[in-house]
Amino acid sequence: MKHDLTLPPHENYFLYDKVRSVAVHGGIAGEVTEDTVQTFSWDVRTALQQFLAYAEREGFTKQSELAEALDNHPKHEELLAWLRTNGGPLWDKYFEKLDAKQKDCCQ
Repeated sequence: MKHDLTLPPHENYFLYDKVRSVAVHGGIAGEVTEDTVQTFSWDVRTALQQFLAYAEREGFTKQSELAEALDNHPKHEELLAWLRTNGGPLWDKYFEKLDAKQKDCCQ
């Protein structure tokens, strides 16, 4: 079955972070629509399938290898630029940390 609805990746990231936080630390998950649940669950399965295929193709055996590969990907800067423009205020903390890290690194 093909599922045509997906959440934008930058929204999926924050939804995942909220779900993970409640699962790890306990608490009550916020209210979401059934459509959001279906879309999110589909997107998570798709992302896991893509991750496993990429890890197998590249021979990754550790999460750190994936993180390093993504940080060094040729389109990494293009993605960051897109997120700065389109990601909204939810990404502000991330970019503040990233900018501070780059400033400390390059002084």
